[in-house]
Amino acid sequence: MLDPQFHPIPPDKNCQQSMQIFEQHKQLAQEYLKVQTEMTYLSRQMDELAERLSEAEGLSQLDQQDSEMHQEELRK
Repeated sequence: MLDPQFHPIPPDKNCQQSMQIFEQHKQLAQEYLKVQTEMTYLSRQMDELAERLSEAEGLSQLDQQDSEMHQEELRK
């Protein structure tokens, strides 16, 4: 699932340090994917909330305009 540039080279099975680095890389890659997924989810959620807010503000402006029209009619 990672871009090719993030793929680790296979570890040297005869070198403990190489195996440790490889395992650390796998853990970091899992964390990276988790954070990227969460960022995507939160970005979509933020867009939806912004859209809902925009709709609510539009309705609020319409309500305010209606209220002003009603007040003006009452004055007449």
